[in-house]
Amino acid sequence: MNSFSKVGGIVRIIFFEFMLLILLGGFISNLAQDLEQHTVNSDLVYLITTCILGLGCLGYLIYSIIKPKLSNESGVILSSVRSYSFEGFCSTHPSYIFIDAFILLGYALLFSEFSPTTTQEYYRMMSTWGFAIFIPGMRLFCWFILGYKFPPEQTKDAWKPVMWFYVIISPFALLMMIGLICNS
Repeated sequence: MNSFSKVGGIVRIIFFEFMLLILLGGFISNLAQDLEQHTVNSDLVYLITTCILGLGCLGYLIYSIIKPKLSNESGVILSSVRSYSFEGFCSTHPSYIFIDAFILLGYALLFSEFSPTTTQEYYRMMSTWGFAIFIPGMRLFCWFILGYKFPPEQTKDAWKPVMWFYVIISPFALLMMIGLICNS
């Protein structure tokens, strides 16, 4: 049951990925619309704020993937890649692409009934997909190509928090799907 307590770390990953997609997607789409119209219709404070916050979320995610550390559920760092420690939360493990897949599925459902009619909508959708695919690709690249791995004894249970997340989320997702099917 120790792995259940690490679900909070997964929620933190999901939060930063959703914020990244919302903020940078909005920034890119508003910027594309302004460039297409050769005017600045968007609020500059909004553009600057979404850009800074979105890049901050992107920076946090990239840093946590490139410089992986084992941490406990409260975020206390137990070890880095080159030192050894046990009972950690290894968010760079390849099983965490299933968390990224949850986010991709969420955006696939969001955009499934959506066909972009303006440049702004098109760039929002394309930038969101680009960032949503970039994060799991970066995670796999760093784990398999760059070798940012922890020893096997530290990562043998790294998949369990992902499993607990899906155990918790599955009944809600099933109810939502039943509701969507019954309403259509």
